[in-house]
Amino acid sequence: MYKILIIEDEQIERETLYKILHDNFTLKGLYMAKNGKEALDVFEREKPEIVLADINIPGINGLEVIRRIKQQQQDTSFLVLSSYNYFEYAQEAIRLGVSDFILKPYNIEHLKEVVDRLIHQHREKRKEQQQHDELLEKIEKITPVVENECLYAIISNENELELKRSLRLLSPHICSGFCMIMQSLTCAFHTTAMDTICENFKKQGYRCIKELFHGLQIFFILFERPIDQQEVRQLAGYIDGLRSEYKDVVIGIGPIVCELIKFHHSFDLARDRLSAQAQPALKLLIEDEKSSEENAVNIATQVEVFMKAFQKMDEESLKKHLNQLSLQLIQEEKEQLYKDVSELITSLKNSCEKQYPEIDFTKVKITPLRVTSSIHQEVPLYLHMQIHRLYDLIAEEKFRNTNLLVRHAIRYIDSNYRKQITLSDMADALQVSPYYISKLLSSSLNKTFTELVSERRVEASKELLKTNKRIKEIAYEVGFQGQNYFTKVFKNYTGVTPKVYKNTFENKE
Repeated sequence: MYKILIIEDEQIERETLYKILHDNFTLKGLYMAKNGKEALDVFEREKPEIVLADINIPGINGLEVIRRIKQQQQDTSFLVLSSYNYFEYAQEAIRLGVSDFILKPYNIEHLKEVVDRLIHQHREKRKEQQQHDELLEKIEKITPVVENECLYAIISNENELELKRSLRLLSPHICSGFCMIMQSLTCAFHTTAMDTICENFKKQGYRCIKELFHGLQIFFILFERPIDQQEVRQLAGYIDGLRSEYKDVVIGIGPIVCELIKFHHSFDLARDRLSAQAQPALKLLIEDEKSSEENAVNIATQVEVFMKAFQKMDEESLKKHLNQLSLQLIQEEKEQLYKDVSELITSLKNSCEKQYPEIDFTKVKITPLRVTSSIHQEVPLYLHMQIHRLYDLIAEEKFRNTNLLVRHAIRYIDSNYRKQITLSDMADALQVSPYYISKLLSSSLNKTFTELVSERRVEASKELLKTNKRIKEIAYEVGFQGQNYFTKVFKNYTGVTPKVYKNTFENKE
């Protein structure tokens, strides 16, 4: 069970939120705070996993509260309740990693769905963390090897599935990144300098892998969450500073890419730009080598990308595409930005109506975008809210008919349980997002992917334990990575150890 903190200065709204959550969720703790100071005090004492926060609260504002809580507990999820008047805070909220936004006045069913999703994500994170801890000792020993394999997978332009497998060993959350290459014009580049640069990227909150390759110092800077315009500018400033610090070194910078399969493209451009005249890092990070006409936002292409994410119910892809689109849009003038965003939302809604004629999209009221001096800061949140209104309606319809997909999931597990399969592997095979299939299994079977795989492996092992095969041999044959873990899982499901179970049948003989 989980703890939730509500931060809301209006008493009626605060108590309404409390009642909604209390009546609809089984929680370990539910707390309220009417201002920033009180919220920080409650958090310090109770350490809730989920925080619902209004931005405009007395004293310490909501975003500052989020920032301070993040410093104490990175895994806390935040749901911001706000109104259109506070769009100027959108960029900062996104930078802080806010999980979702709900516009006031909110729909109660939508609020419950978002909170349910956050609870589900925390539940999955706990299970992932448990699995991660079990592998941590092994991974720590081979981290340099894993980083080396990831970098060479990118350089050699591995297919997307293989690249995902390699990067997943580093982190399952990598969503974007870019390549930077350094080459000394006078002498060998010292490895300690590479280490320092890599550590500096890590201190800024990014993953960084590096390798010396044919005289080139290759870095890949990887992001585990969408980054905003301010962070891109900070990265550019750091890279421009490297140029000043290492005057006998040329630096090639590839663009930030939001699809794993395009990492190789960023590497290619970084390598090509080593010999080109130095340009500001910001320009190279957000611009590809295309003409301004080619680099303009293609509405039809963007609609197609979002529709594919809708069809797969892939929220991670939605986040990545929104981040990628925002990086493009920050280059546009206000008038062009307004035109492109408005056209995109209208076209996307029209495509949804054609693709899903059974859904009543008149329920979705599109809020007009305003042309203001802060429009570039408002757009990321605006896009997030409008696109998710369409997505949520489609998701609601899809969850009404899920039996076929559940059967496909069970069939996939039956066919692959002997292998080291993951939830992401199955989601890729079924062409849906990991979150979608995970929630579907939980709601339909009341079991997680890990539980279903473990159950199937235990059932298979029962038959093998009736034979003369050794327990260690059986463990590996059904997909477990060691006898000790097999024993633990088997006993959890059957109440006895594999040895006791096996002896039962041997004694009968």
